[in-house]
Amino acid sequence: MLKEIEFKKVEEMGIAIIPDSVEDKNTTWTAYFLNMSEQELTGVIINSFGHGEINGVKKKTSTLRWFLGDVESDSFTKIEDISTDLVDFSNEFWVSFFIGNQIYDKKYVFVKGSICFENLTTLPYFFEKGILIK
Repeated sequence: MLKEIEFKKVEEMGIAIIPDSVEDKNTTWTAYFLNMSEQELTGVIINSFGHGEINGVKKKTSTLRWFLGDVESDSFTKIEDISTDLVDFSNEFWVSFFIGNQIYDKKYVFVKGSICFENLTTLPYFFEKGILIK
């Protein structure tokens, strides 16, 4: 049955991670979902989790599920805060949503070490520094 569902390519969406302070190296980071398209998204669901090592021991966070509902065109919505302890993990966000009757989904992965001040760029919509994966 799953093979009967047509999954189209996701474009003009992204996940942005922004530090709460660019001066504090121990800051909390905040993850946002960006809808950079001209269409409203409905039924937006995001699963997120992190995995990595702490003191040589493999760890995995709990999987969090976020129901964002409808996300208007050219807008963004907060997903979650990411503590300083988890920025050295790989952080994954699996996003599913509808445009009309068509379902879309995409996985966004911030690999270990990618959430850092060296990777900050100016982001659309926020006009402040952060990290964006489209």
